[in-house]
Amino acid sequence: MLILLTALGCASDEADAEALWEEIQGYDGWAQLEAWAGVKASCDGTHGPYVQIWHDDGAATLVEGDVAIAPDGATLVKEAYESDASTLKSVAVMQKRDGYDADNGDWFWAMYGADGSVSQAGSLSGCYGCHASGTDHVLYTSSTPVDDPGECP
Repeated sequence: MLILLTALGCASDEADAEALWEEIQGYDGWAQLEAWAGVKASCDGTHGPYVQIWHDDGAATLVEGDVAIAPDGATLVKEAYESDASTLKSVAVMQKRDGYDADNGDWFWAMYGADGSVSQAGSLSGCYGCHASGTDHVLYTSSTPVDDPGECP
């Protein structure tokens, strides 16, 4: 029974991620923090050597420092690029969902291939573990962006 429930939970997370992918289409027209506008080097390399990050209006209150906790529905999208800084490798999305995972900030995480296929989704320990040090799990504002990996501290 536990295996069936676990499988159903995974299926639900994947379905939620597929719906989220549809919901975020057009995200490349969303806002970016001025310092993070465009493709930047990823100094920690977690997502790839280069990244680009957008946030929706709901996340704006958090990333602009107006609130300490993102509102329900706040969404951030990070594209990861290969070493040529132009070939899309993957897309990571985090969306605040009140009551989803209180122990980890109530964030739903989804990882997609360059083609939009779901590779991981749900309460992902690799995501919330790394993001735990951010403001409400958001690291977007806590590091200084650079254009070239050679500029990384």
